[in-house]
Amino acid sequence: MSKKGFTLIELIIVIAVLAILSALAVVGYSLVTQRANERVCETNRHSMETMYHAQHALDEGLTKESFFENHEDYFDDATCPSGGLYSLEDDVFGCSVHGVISDEDEE
Repeated sequence: MSKKGFTLIELIIVIAVLAILSALAVVGYSLVTQRANERVCETNRHSMETMYHAQHALDEGLTKESFFENHEDYFDDATCPSGGLYSLEDDVFGCSVHGVISDEDEE
């Protein structure tokens, strides 16, 4: 008697392989989205620096502290995609999740 079809073991192996491939895809997607969020946060912080330098060119007496305070409503709305809050610490724009812009970030 010849039977056509798959055995239970073959089906279990196929399901296990598909589960492993799915797990790898989820991990890869998670890493990609995490890195994208870091890059968006970094770009936002660079934009803050650029905004400050543009305003500072018009008003040389402007400090980063006064710039940050005068645009506090903007910085409250512009949050990090990872949920962090932007701040100004030691004259450097930072994020509560990703930290501050370092020289390594600019390379």
